[in-house]
Amino acid sequence: MANRKRRRVWVLVLLLLLFLAGWLGVWSAWVLSGPYLNKPVYLRIKKGYSASRVADLLYETHIIRSKPAFLAMVRLSGTANRIKTGTFVMAGKVPLRVLIATLQKTPPPLMIKVTIPEGYNLAEIGTAIDKAGILSADVFVTYIQTTAKTELDPEIGFLSKIPTHNLEGYLFPDTYIFAEGASAKEITHTMLATFAQKALPVIASTNRSMSLHEVVTLAAIIEREARVPTEMPLISGVFHARLKKKMALGADPTVGYAIGSPRKTVITFEDIKVDSPYNTYRVLGLPPAPIASPGLSAIIAAMNPDKTPYLYFVADHTGHHVFTRTLAAHLAAQARIQEQSK
Repeated sequence: MANRKRRRVWVLVLLLLLFLAGWLGVWSAWVLSGPYLNKPVYLRIKKGYSASRVADLLYETHIIRSKPAFLAMVRLSGTANRIKTGTFVMAGKVPLRVLIATLQKTPPPLMIKVTIPEGYNLAEIGTAIDKAGILSADVFVTYIQTTAKTELDPEIGFLSKIPTHNLEGYLFPDTYIFAEGASAKEITHTMLATFAQKALPVIASTNRSMSLHEVVTLAAIIEREARVPTEMPLISGVFHARLKKKMALGADPTVGYAIGSPRKTVITFEDIKVDSPYNTYRVLGLPPAPIASPGLSAIIAAMNPDKTPYLYFVADHTGHHVFTRTLAAHLAAQARIQEQSK
């Protein structure tokens, strides 16, 4: 009788152990296999990340199901300190052992697309590059303002024709593909080379009385003034007429640039009091350098102004401008537009 009870107990224990083994097998297979990723997941591991920080990222991006399982495996296998930096692309089903092996191999550079729109200034270009994950904005902007011209002058021929050290305005607006972590020099070289390829032939093929720097400086103002590309030649015509008459350009975008608010749409009387060589309400002629990167349309307009009797223009609420010949007509147009906005 006792033997029979003992056998039953052992059978129950054996069944329980089999159940637990089966359950643990299913559980471990589920944990160690990793979830199925329906779309690529980009895992960016930076220098100095610990295994725990990597585990957090893997869990947050749904690449693994269990942080303890990942940490146990890398620590037991001695690979916790062998995880490489870079951007890893994960897709489909990633078993934990395969994942750990992958993290020990430096990934190829991630190629990142970034679009620089016409009319972006240096700070905005730096921000776009930073947000894309290519390079820090501060590093890029500082390079452009300090080192770029001296370092790239032997490689980029037209730089010797630019009288300023800052290369703002010559970073051609376009769509680029850079490697993640590309250097400021690599990015700048590519953008300047694109300017040389796309803008210089157009400028060289046009009879003009202005220098390269004057063309780009005026084109940048036209780019920031124009809301409708078809108005660029007419806006250019107004600026050329004012320059010929030795009138101040009175361009609001240059004041916005001077006060550090380049996208400010309404310039006040207080704003135009700013003491700056970029304040074209107070300083005659063109500002010392471009305030943004103009596109080809603005560059062409700067060299091919419409012949016009207009000396003034003001933006309306349709995206266009109202052009006038006299200051009295200009002030009347301003008042009418302001009244319509109430």
